[in-house]
Amino acid sequence: MTLELSGQTVLVTRPREQAVELRSLLEERGAVVLVQPSIEILPPESWDAVDDAVRSLADGAFDRILFSSSNGVRFFLERLDASFGDEAGRVFLDEAQETAFRLARRSFARKRERAERRAETFEEKLDAQTPFLDADEEKTLDAMRRAAADTARRAVELRRERLARFFFDANVSVAAVGPGTADALRDFGVQVDLIPEKYNAEGLVDALVDAEKSLAGKRFLSVRASRGRDVLSKALTALGATVREVVAYRSLDVETPDAEIVDALRSNRVDFGTVASSATAKALARLFGDALARTRWVALSPLTASALREIGVEPVSVAQESTLESLVDAVISAASDGRVDGAQARELARRGAVADAPDSVV
Repeated sequence: MTLELSGQTVLVTRPREQAVELRSLLEERGAVVLVQPSIEILPPESWDAVDDAVRSLADGAFDRILFSSSNGVRFFLERLDASFGDEAGRVFLDEAQETAFRLARRSFARKRERAERRAETFEEKLDAQTPFLDADEEKTLDAMRRAAADTARRAVELRRERLARFFFDANVSVAAVGPGTADALRDFGVQVDLIPEKYNAEGLVDALVDAEKSLAGKRFLSVRASRGRDVLSKALTALGATVREVVAYRSLDVETPDAEIVDALRSNRVDFGTVASSATAKALARLFGDALARTRWVALSPLTASALREIGVEPVSVAQESTLESLVDAVISAASDGRVDGAQARELARRGAVADAPDSVV
């Protein structure tokens, strides 16, 4: 793969648990990646509304369920899966791994006790503190690891089967706002019936109109965050549909940035920053203040670009599609537009030549 971003330092501002994929994509292209989440994603303060929506879904109260983000998918479906209860055989990966390593630690402890009992000198007792396994114990531990991995695979398969059966029995269609959200649904075993050509709320409304012809009397469940636009609900309601919104997760601003990230921005050591949502863009102003002007920002979508402009930042590039791959392409495009590269920019900044005009360099 071509390392188009070699020598470039890129700041990722997605929530930490979601930054991994974007970081990997950027590093594959040669970038040095820094991560500073501007928002954090948390469960709702109460699950009551979600639980009630799940019961209504099971009773056939909706014709279609709408997912507007992969976060909504994760929180809603994990809560739905939990509703089946442990008696249904729900086993999680971390529990299976913990079982294997708990047994391994117990084996270490027993062997250490035997060694300490046999030890006669202080040096021998110190040696006995170091965990080690003989060949038979290594085989036992390997077998436990394989068993844990097999248990985890079966648990994932069971969850996928249960969720697929739930949506089939509920006779409900599933729509995703874009391919990333659709992939998250498929990871849970949920079949996606509709993905719009334009990956935003307006595009989803258009796709629903094309698919349903008339939305009058249609019943939708919209899974959303604690904040964000209400375009989807308003547009569908105006077309005669009944829409019930349920908040599956909270999006909160990060209050305090990493001091090293702020220093990197202020000293012009960050070549690009990436912004993947409007909420992220708005949180950046509070998080970084005037340090925002010390790098060039790339937006995931025109909507995100507009949010950046609202805080006084003009993005240097906007992704052609609202996907992480397209966002990386937008960074590459901005980095290869003929202006000075990242190393040169930092040297000029050190001399003071571009301290007040970071958007003039790459």
